[in-house]
Amino acid sequence: MVNRKQPIKGSAAHVVYEVLSKTVELTGNAVITQGKDSIKGNRLSYNLDKEIIEGSRVKMTFQPRK
Repeated sequence: MVNRKQPIKGSAAHVVYEVLSKTVELTGNAVITQGKDSIKGNRLSYNLDKEIIEGSRVKMTFQPRK
């Protein structure tokens, strides 16, 4: 069976996508989720190429894998 990644979704009061750097900046109650896993903070930055999320004072919830 192939293990496929679930889509990454994000929401915030303000979202800006920087085309050249392929970075999404989320500010104001920012939330990024993938399946049941979530990262929340006032400001989050997601790099689409490197698949790296940055932020400060974040709350992360990760569900155990089976």
